[in-house]
Amino acid sequence: MQQALANLVNRARSQQITFGAEQRSLSQRWLEPVLDELLARTRRARTAADREFHSLTAQTPVCEPASFGEATPATYPIGFCQWICNAVWARLATDELVARLRRRGVLWKKVFCIGEGCYFQNVIQAGDYLIDPAFDSLDGRAIPVVCTPLATAPVENLDHWARYAAVARAYYHIDVYPNRYFPLLFPLVPFLAVRSSGRLELLFHQQQLFLLDLSEDWRRIRELTQTAEWQARTLPESGVQQLSRLCGDGSFEQFPCAFRPSDDHALLDALQDWRQLRTLKPKALEHTMLALHQLTTRAASRLRAANIMVPVAAGLDTTDGP
Repeated sequence: MQQALANLVNRARSQQITFGAEQRSLSQRWLEPVLDELLARTRRARTAADREFHSLTAQTPVCEPASFGEATPATYPIGFCQWICNAVWARLATDELVARLRRRGVLWKKVFCIGEGCYFQNVIQAGDYLIDPAFDSLDGRAIPVVCTPLATAPVENLDHWARYAAVARAYYHIDVYPNRYFPLLFPLVPFLAVRSSGRLELLFHQQQLFLLDLSEDWRRIRELTQTAEWQARTLPESGVQQLSRLCGDGSFEQFPCAFRPSDDHALLDALQDWRQLRTLKPKALEHTMLALHQLTTRAASRLRAANIMVPVAAGLDTTDGP
């Protein structure tokens, strides 16, 4: 594997929680004596992040989300876990206490994981502890910043597409269908989502599993297509027809990505095209990954704006949630 690609894969791996005796020992020696002070600084950073958010959105018209799981300034802090975590992280990046801990070997990194088996979390791993600077972003609970020892934290690493889909279904109150319609996007976005309102979308909000799979010959995506639920799920025909009309003649101007209904064999065959990433030089790889992200973001935005409505599956929770 080219070094540039290895760096991308390692970045994805770094977003997973690191468990082990070494961090427990380092935390006991260096982190725990100053943990209260570190948390106080984290809380101050969170307060500053809140002020920044309200300043940035002061002129934004107040509007309520159309579906559960959609975030607008009116829902803040609910739905802004990533934004808050990044803002707090940036404010602590030059903190002298954090720098001292890192020099002594204590881990300090951002992590994307699954919390309590039913929602996604953006948190900071500090040694053998997890600091959640956006604990209130899930349901508006009173405590904005919490710190939990890894030994008792109800978390798991994101490592399987089927698990990702199950958590997304519960967290966003959505229905999830296989993406058999845009094979170019399949390894990055293997799912379509139907919101509680009935609106069809691409389920795209992380690249971690895609990058991990690049180094393992698509192990996770191959496993996904073998699951019973994947094989049993098919987007309602009304949704397929609307997608076809949206994408029209296949031109980029009509829709950023080719609409090509495919069976599982065709989807897996299309993965071979991605092997060229392993041979690209650093600049070309950087350009390709950026272009892929922009293409996917544009396709997701275009599909969302099209407001394609499909029947909501029986049993889907369409309430506003917590």
